[in-house]
Amino acid sequence: MASGPRVASRVAGAVAALADLALRRPVTVPAAICSTLVTAAAAGVLAGSDLYPAREFGLAVAAGLLIDLVLLRVPLVAALTRWGGAG
Repeated sequence: MASGPRVASRVAGAVAALADLALRRPVTVPAAICSTLVTAAAAGVLAGSDLYPAREFGLAVAAGLLIDLVLLRVPLVAALTRWGGAG
């Protein structure tokens, strides 16, 4: 299992790449992805912590992110695409 600092550095690299993309082509989606990755990195660091309350909080945030990504964002993007008449 990867340790917290390693996960955080990988996520930081991904956030930097997405930030570069957002600067070249300003759209909302890369900003939302960056914020999700930053939150996921923070949750990963907390979940890998030795402090029990921090670990519990990190796991709760990670569960909330999964619920957000699966139950909220996917149907919302599909509904907005359909409503916007793309295609």
